[in-house]
Amino acid sequence: MFARSLALSTLLACHSLAPAQAPITVTAEGVATVAVKPDHAKIYLNVETKAGDAIASAEANLSARKDLVAAMEKLNLKGVTWAALPQKVTKDKAANNQFGVVVGPGGAPPQPPAESYSTMQTVIYTVSETDPHKLGEMVEKITQTAAAQGITGDKPQADSSGLNPFLGGSRNGARVVYSSKSGWDAPMAAALASATEKALAGAKAIAKGAGLRVENVVSIEELGEAPHASAPASASPYASLLGISSTPSDDEYADGELVRKVRVRVKVSVVK
Repeated sequence: MFARSLALSTLLACHSLAPAQAPITVTAEGVATVAVKPDHAKIYLNVETKAGDAIASAEANLSARKDLVAAMEKLNLKGVTWAALPQKVTKDKAANNQFGVVVGPGGAPPQPPAESYSTMQTVIYTVSETDPHKLGEMVEKITQTAAAQGITGDKPQADSSGLNPFLGGSRNGARVVYSSKSGWDAPMAAALASATEKALAGAKAIAKGAGLRVENVVSIEELGEAPHASAPASASPYASLLGISSTPSDDEYADGELVRKVRVRVKVSVVK
């Protein structure tokens, strides 16, 4: 009797130590799109100049900026303001091939290239207009006027290794960032709800196809977008100076609207 009881106790103990079978789960994703009308735009313009010494380069840059501002004032646009970031003066690096000069008659050593300095200053124009079509027209006038002043995006920056308030841009041109003062909270909430419903419906469809039934929702997760390929490893110190975002905007501007996509992943447990 004692031996039989001991054997039964050992069997129950071994059964309790056996690993529990993992529950069957199904994962699905849902995507929803949300669009808002922009009523705000920022245009980032790089003013660049070059001269033989640092002071002359900075003075030339100041003169070029004044010409740009004067040209913009002639447009007489309402709801437009501007601000400028501090100048950045850099000594230009000589090209390597400039030192490969062949020694002339008499064995005179090659002369080093003349020094030159580049100055860059970012001028930011802010436009406020509730009509998105008028907003677009105002932005076009500003970028066209900048192009007439030589700010067209055709010339690379003199010092591409320096901090760039464009946060990823590498050319001397206009970058436009549209936004909405009304914010994204309400439309994003509706889009998240829609994406969650789509994800849950997808999970149920997968389970049904496998002859299973959804029992419980295990987890719901909003998925972020993949990092931008040209995003810098660290934020620029210029970013907080005038409220510039430290990451590239994920908003797509199309047909007079700002568009975002949201993704939601849902995991559910299923049973037979």
